[in-house]
Parts: sequence; C-alpha cells; structure tokens
Amino acid sequence: MPKTIDAPDTHSKSSDRKNASQDNSKTTSNGFQKTLSQNSRLIATLSHVASILLTATTILNPLWFLLLYLVVKDKFIKDNAREILNFELTLWAVLAVTGALTFVFFALIITIPLALITGLIFASAMIAQFVLPVIGALQANAGKVYRY
Repeated sequence: MPKTIDAPDTHSKSSDRKNASQDNSKTTSNGFQKTLSQNSRLIATLSHVASILLTATTILNPLWFLLLYLVVKDKFIKDNAREILNFELTLWAVLAVTGALTFVFFALIITIPLALITGLIFASAMIAQFVLPVIGALQANAGKVYRY
C-alpha cells in the first residue's frame, strides 16, 4: 500500500496568527487589554509624575488633569486622569480645611491640642501628595489604573 503524503497546511500560519491576535486581545481584571500601547502607559505615567511637579502651581494642577480627561480618547489614560483629578480635588479640600482650622485653633490659644491634630492631618496630606503619585506612576507604567 503506497504512503499518502498530506498536502502542506497553508492555513496553519493564518490560524496561528488568529490565535495570537486573540490572545493579545484578552482583557485583564481591570478591563484593559494586556498589550496597552507604550504611548498610553507613558502618558498615564507622566500624568502621575505631573501631579508632583505641578504641586507648586496649585490652581493649574487639577485643570491639567481635567483637560487631559476631557480631550484624550484612550480609556486607560482617561481612567488614570480621572483618578488623579479626584485625588487632587480631595487633597485641595483637605488642605484648605485643615490649614484654615490649624490657623484658627492656633489663634485661639486655648485649642492648641486641636491645632496640633489638624496640623498632623495637614502634614500627612502633604506627604500623601508626594508619595501616592509615585506609586500611581509605577502602577500606570505597569499597565494598571491606580486607585488613590
């Protein structure tokens, strides 16, 4: 009985490409594709770093992230910008209230212990303003949205 030689499978390469493209399009637990573009990760990372660098320009800080959120169409960048904006606005409120209360409590001399407590809250918010964006930048570079 003669041996039969199978014809070469011309579809194997295209099916391998299909399988590879299907593997790349799987989403992670946070809803993003495993292969985010390098530009998306870079912009999201720089957004977190900008949060630290723009600290001196307090008024412009949230405006930059609001503009980024409204203009950019990439979902990953948008989610990171939204998280940073939320953090910055919350931080503004905490710093304004604790700063004012610390000033008032020190002015009233009787309530110095309260002034120390609000001063500690103010100081911890200032530390968080520099530490949390660094963690967020590292997470964004890894392709994850950091929830403050």
